Amino acid sequence: MIRKPSDSPFFRRLFSDGLARADRETGPMQSATHPNPVPCVTTATYQDTDETHLPSASMPASLTRQEPALPNFDWMQNGRPDVATSGPLMNVSSARSTATYRHDHPLLIRRISRGSHSSASKAESSYHPTQIIGPDPGELGQLPFSEQSFAFRPQSSPLLVKCGGQLYTSPQNSFGPLVLIHTADGIGFPASLQYQSLGRHLASYGFHVAVISKSALSQGLAEASLLQETVHYLYGDNTSPFNLPSPLKGRLSNDVVLIGHSAGGRLAIQGFNLIKNPSLPFVTPRKLRSLVLYAPAFSPIPHFSTFSEFMKSWNAHSPDSDVDSFLGIHVVQDRDPHAYGKKQTGEPMMSTFLVYDMFGRNDQWVTGVEKDMVFVQWMGAKPHAFQNELFTRAYTTAFLLKNVLGQTYFEQFLKNQVRPPSLLKFGDNIWQQHDERQRIIVLDFDHDYNFPVTSTIETSPHGIAAFAKYESKWDSTSPHFSKVLKLFWDRTTMTSQAGDNWLRIKFSSALSLPASLKYFTFRIGQGFPAMLGQVPMALDVRVAFSNGKSVLLSQVSTKVRYPIEFSFEDPEVEGTAIGTKSAMRTYVIPLSLFRAGLQTPLSTDWIQFTLSLPANGNNKASFNMDSFAFWA
Repeated sequence: MIRKPSDSPFFRRLFSDGLARADRETGPMQSATHPNPVPCVTTATYQDTDETHLPSASMPASLTRQEPALPNFDWMQNGRPDVATSGPLMNVSSARSTATYRHDHPLLIRRISRGSHSSASKAESSYHPTQIIGPDPGELGQLPFSEQSFAFRPQSSPLLVKCGGQLYTSPQNSFGPLVLIHTADGIGFPASLQYQSLGRHLASYGFHVAVISKSALSQGLAEASLLQETVHYLYGDNTSPFNLPSPLKGRLSNDVVLIGHSAGGRLAIQGFNLIKNPSLPFVTPRKLRSLVLYAPAFSPIPHFSTFSEFMKSWNAHSPDSDVDSFLGIHVVQDRDPHAYGKKQTGEPMMSTFLVYDMFGRNDQWVTGVEKDMVFVQWMGAKPHAFQNELFTRAYTTAFLLKNVLGQTYFEQFLKNQVRPPSLLKFGDNIWQQHDERQRIIVLDFDHDYNFPVTSTIETSPHGIAAFAKYESKWDSTSPHFSKVLKLFWDRTTMTSQAGDNWLRIKFSSALSLPASLKYFTFRIGQGFPAMLGQVPMALDVRVAFSNGKSVLLSQVSTKVRYPIEFSFEDPEVEGTAIGTKSAMRTYVIPLSLFRAGLQTPLSTDWIQFTLSLPANGNNKASFNMDSFAFWA
């Protein structure tokens, strides 16, 4: 049942009172002195680089790292740049084979006759991003950290079972959140030592990180019990005389983060609800602030290898209420056989994209989950083992600092897609998706949203063909699990060249946007493979409101680049369409570019997307579009 706009407290507050979104902020960190502080065997200087750091024989079991202090960033909680910067654009221009498109969905587009055509004004708005002044989440934080192993006997199993892992903690008297990491398989032995650079990085920002060993599973401990027993012990609740006291007793807040990588991602997906709703009666419920997945594995693991099995597991808990925020990270050339995303006929791809799309898929105007997805073109020797790479550390850190510790300064690297200085070398080889916890949806094809006023889709008389409610699961190259607007642009005929080629969201009445709304956002990506005669290249889009103001996507971010051809390639069928490629990214446009003044209310009858731009240098393309919304 779809809620009325008036049923939403956020809608009432935003549109009736005109109040801006209230960012959640936290006060200064509390401190607690641990009765048995972790001993520090030695002190050493640790210099971080872009390389993966693994333990060596010469490295002590416990390490304290001292870094020059960065400026305290508490003062930046309310100050952030408004929108993204971007690196140099790289066009993809290799030729592609011909493909035949099949459309079984009805055409739901109303065409506008030439006589009623009203082009958007070509008046351009220029945008200059604010320079970043403050911490770079790709750099180590200002806190020293210690590192040690831990072990304990679980309370729910015989004494022969032994659990444990590796700890990376911030200073001994610090008080902060617990980050749990479920590890991948096959990345080195022991797996709990293969997350050293990530663990140290997070600890340097005030997080207590526990990398969980899975050795207890081979001793007969149930998967669901491993996570709960680890939480129970680290909080100091397991008082068995056979165990040493938890080194984190009295140092943990009630906030928990769960990270899962590959096979550990599957464990995290199936068990993240146990943080808030434990099944073991002696385990205290905690607050799961964030779920983070790195290329989670799906098949051929029993009970999780098909989409229907995944949905059964997913529906066993309430994702939108069990967790506050979600981050997924995947790399382009990941060829792990359990996580690269091979699709089954009539089902969506099983990958990180699926989980991202699943969060917030409810009949609510306002979702309860803030979510991010980072898709990186990275040519590492082992693309699946990216847990210690610079981009993983940077985005995980920014995400947790914003969503767990309330440091809104770091929002710019997620919501606004500002590139951290340490990641500028990646250029535009990072695709980001983001969705806000509080949003006003214009069009979302999964639920036929028409909010806050009804809308229709219109196209120019020639050059544009659009199919609404296109199921991405039927697209053999799409990693998404959502219905989209499938758009085809062809300007090769004389009639299509007679005027602009555009698509428009037309509102039944003028849409009034208060000054408290800051951004217009949508997801878009070029389709793969190329249309017959299309030159694969990055393309620009002009976005216009009916008040005559418009902006190019390249002015606020980058052009919509052509999909990378080897994305999610199946090693056995290299070069074929089975490799998934047509990924969308979120574009975030400041509404200030369409307003007469910063605090001026904005009214528009429609939002138009124009493709016939001289700068494009192309006449054909296909696009997937979805998630048109406004954010505060």
